[in-house]
Amino acid sequence: MEELIIRDVRLQGGKPLGRFVLEVDANTPIDWPISWASAQARRPELAGNVALKIMAHGFEQRIGDDPMDANVVWGMGGNVRSAPPPRPGTGIYSQGGAGIQFCREYIRLATLNKFTPLRGLLKGIDLMACGAAYITPGFAGTDGDGNLLCYRLAQITQSYLRASTATQLYFTLPTVDFGAWEGTVLSYGPSGAVVKVESGAAAPTGCPVH
Repeated sequence: MEELIIRDVRLQGGKPLGRFVLEVDANTPIDWPISWASAQARRPELAGNVALKIMAHGFEQRIGDDPMDANVVWGMGGNVRSAPPPRPGTGIYSQGGAGIQFCREYIRLATLNKFTPLRGLLKGIDLMACGAAYITPGFAGTDGDGNLLCYRLAQITQSYLRASTATQLYFTLPTVDFGAWEGTVLSYGPSGAVVKVESGAAAPTGCPVH
């Protein structure tokens, strides 16, 4: 199995090791890495035996006790805001589930259809981001529902997909290395159904095998 690795450089550290590695940033249109992954997956010598690993920060969903603050989203680990800072003393933050800090548009419910060009080209996708599969209480069915994000991405790409509900610990130097997963790791099938549930230690971060 050949890995395609795409890392958003806002995730601190050195360039990941691998034969096929692409780095993106806040100015990169999300269509570009998707087109790159599609082109690599179609290489004749890879014979369709390809998996994708996305390395980036996950977003926390803010759960505000002031309605004006209810939808502030912060980047996990990077403290990246998509709205003004909340007023002091209001609200708490979830452990993830509100999308992934990836390229200019992010991976959010509203951008998942951008991944349609990858449909049927990948054996698996690993979302190496904090809390990507976490369901923020009170946000089921909308931004903040990481389970919805993950199963829709699996359906759109017709691929297996893995993500965790927990914060992910990783080494930054000399290269970004996530090691083993942390937390509850969910594997989704191409139908969107959860096909496997593992604890972090039982789910190495290599290409998914189902």
